[in-house]
Amino acid sequence: MSKNALIMGIETSCDETAAAIIQDDSSGIPKILSNIVSSQFDVHKKFGGVVPDLAARAHVEKIDLIVKEALMKSKKSLNDIDAVAATAGPGLIVCLSVGLNFAKALSLSLNKPFIGVNHLEGHALSPKLQTKLDYPYLLLLISGGHSQFLCVNGLGDYKRLGTTIDDALGEAFDKTARLLNIGYPGGPQIEKCAGKGNPDKYQFPMPLIHEKNCNFSFSGLKSVGGWKRFDQGGMLLVNVGQNVVRAFNSSCPHAGCRTSWGYSNNNFRCGCHGATFNNQGSVLSAPGGTGDLISFTAVLEDDVLTVSK
Repeated sequence: MSKNALIMGIETSCDETAAAIIQDDSSGIPKILSNIVSSQFDVHKKFGGVVPDLAARAHVEKIDLIVKEALMKSKKSLNDIDAVAATAGPGLIVCLSVGLNFAKALSLSLNKPFIGVNHLEGHALSPKLQTKLDYPYLLLLISGGHSQFLCVNGLGDYKRLGTTIDDALGEAFDKTARLLNIGYPGGPQIEKCAGKGNPDKYQFPMPLIHEKNCNFSFSGLKSVGGWKRFDQGGMLLVNVGQNVVRAFNSSCPHAGCRTSWGYSNNNFRCGCHGATFNNQGSVLSAPGGTGDLISFTAVLEDDVLTVSK
């Protein structure tokens, strides 16, 4: 492949059909000659999220037109292309197959190399499309299905420092927006609502703050192991699985602390003096004389949680 290779990139991993023509450059920053994206917003809006079969059908309908438009805008022809690349995963398999099959068939017909690209690697290296960034660098990778901290040491050399232990950030936004019935996509809609709200109205927990890692947790009570400190009710809530949520008095039996709780490995930890309790409220370790957490009756039915003290 020539030093100033001309690459066609095709992306169909989720709900956008995209094609780009990129040329290598001696400056170290590739030239983006065209970048055409077809959104499926209107297709999925009424469902409040991406419907894989509908997304794949839309890709099939659009991909030929998108590739032609990318070539036209770049002022290049198929004969100028040195290689064809496409997202190979992760992603929705029915969507990925559209771009992969198209790209492989095109590369075969042109007798040019095919390059399968890891979706996350594409995210990790995308800053180098705009700046001459030296390795290593720290990357926060946030997308609809992924939330990770990475150390990018070089091409093909990545170290994951942390990831979400439940939902990805984009997924959490979309699911929350759907529950609130405020529209799709969830992120922009929630941001609009938040701009009109009172940031001091509720005290949300800060999960994993006592963990010595870079992991995230976004879904709270929705997922097994998710928890919340509900200050207005003076409670600790935790999802222990099988549609069961347990509730406890948030006052630590040792010294009455309420605002410094953490939860990990199925255990609560009071940050004031280090007392720990399991998810049944039993004391595990604490200064002498500390009893168990006071438990409340909690019933979860049809996504409604009722707690009786």
